[in-house]
Amino acid sequence: MGKICVFAIVLTFAATSLACKFNGNTFKDKDTWIENGAFVMECKMEPTGAWQALVIGCKSPNGTTIPSGEAVTEDGFEYACDRNAEGATNLRRRVPEKANCRSHKFGEAWTENQFEYTCFEHGIFRITACFTDKQTRIAINSSVIEDQYVMRCLDLGNGLHQLRGEIHNKAYCIDQNGVKHEHGTSWTEDTHFNRTCTEGGKVVISNCISSSNKSVAIGEQFVEGSIIQKCRAQPNGTVWFQSEAHRKSDRSRVVNAQLVLTCTDSDGSLHKVGESWIAEQNFNKTCSPDGSVKISNCVLESVEIALDTKINRNGKTYRCETAKGAVFFRAEFISLNLDDKNDVAAAKSKDNFEVVNSIEQAPPCMGHQPASEWTFGSLRLRCDAKSETEVIGCVSEDGDIVPKKEYYASTAGVLYLCEVPDDGLSGQLVRKGCFNATSGASANDVRTHIAKYRTWFKNDNLELRCLDEGVRLFRCHFNTDSGPQRIAAGGWLKSANTLHVCGTDSGQPAYAALPSPFDANQ
Repeated sequence: MGKICVFAIVLTFAATSLACKFNGNTFKDKDTWIENGAFVMECKMEPTGAWQALVIGCKSPNGTTIPSGEAVTEDGFEYACDRNAEGATNLRRRVPEKANCRSHKFGEAWTENQFEYTCFEHGIFRITACFTDKQTRIAINSSVIEDQYVMRCLDLGNGLHQLRGEIHNKAYCIDQNGVKHEHGTSWTEDTHFNRTCTEGGKVVISNCISSSNKSVAIGEQFVEGSIIQKCRAQPNGTVWFQSEAHRKSDRSRVVNAQLVLTCTDSDGSLHKVGESWIAEQNFNKTCSPDGSVKISNCVLESVEIALDTKINRNGKTYRCETAKGAVFFRAEFISLNLDDKNDVAAAKSKDNFEVVNSIEQAPPCMGHQPASEWTFGSLRLRCDAKSETEVIGCVSEDGDIVPKKEYYASTAGVLYLCEVPDDGLSGQLVRKGCFNATSGASANDVRTHIAKYRTWFKNDNLELRCLDEGVRLFRCHFNTDSGPQRIAAGGWLKSANTLHVCGTDSGQPAYAALPSPFDANQ
């Protein structure tokens, strides 16, 4: 939200005159006039002859009178005339409380790229929920169980949100015949193998079953008559069940040999040990010797993405990440509210710069047609021929287009840099301090750049300072009979029969030495 803050001087004098004398002009009781183009002043006379010049209201850019403490709406902005605790009056410009968020009304919610957005006060929109492929709504930092997965809607900070799916710890398993088995249950498969559904939908062989239906633990054997029945775990992870004649001469005869394990994918399909396949569009899976399914890497349109790496495609960042034994494939959608500085990542350094608006890898064209251009916050975007969003420059507060890597200065003297790389995949508007317009050079001349909080002189007696709001009068310097003096902006000092005033004149910093309305003997 923009803000216009102008300091107003209110003077009270005791004099024998029946008129107000302000900035070289004379006004009668209850006369009003406009000061600095933005404040409505009124002359108030007391029966004693004392007078006051009071700020009773403000003027909007369109010339509407705004009484002190009230506000009007013009051209999509609300202009408020406020008085603070120190008595100074401010004219503030802000976005109306119930303003639209682009084409969406205040309070409205809508969905883009599996995210739900809601329009809040002052035209600010934020992500408030996620939607699964089955259109199940998940509130921020909440989760739901859908099929075999725990779906989470996460706020990762810095404007980044993520819809993440993880296999449920108690997911069901599917056997070789396509039959589902709940987590923790066991069943017999291939006559001699007892299988169990474990955490994450993984099937393991828990023990073997003898010919007489006795349980044989892995690594042990069971003697039944003249037959030795063994349950063995092999080095490659497979489990064998063997029956051997008890006679020494027949010990090498195997009645039941190795069970060749298969892996069951989440869709019920069977795969042999060592086989690889693409599952769920983005995962390259392999059947391990122990019957478990392992993810080797991620895949995007036949391009392999190694674990814990990322690639950039079509204005998005695709990541293949591992965490707590699971693998996640996700595309990042950066959600930045470019109309509100509080929702944008800000950074400061010794050079006194601050990121005002930024964008990285925006969603493709954001609903706009190829070759079209639009303004998003303080950035100018274009939909290129590949339907990707390109940052082509910045937009000044007056609506002018600022080219890449160039500076511009606001009317208040705030210096901005349009930081956009040549590829246009990202961009940011950076506040770089203030612009020293007294030098007469352009904003791109580094000699005109003033760091925030630095001071400098104009016309020898005016000391200016660079603040968040721009260039502001800091102090006035002048000479008196008693020596050099200085007073803060908005102040005044009486010296002999002269009143020294440090303020503004027609919106510009000014120092004035006026005939003192005080009696010289007071």
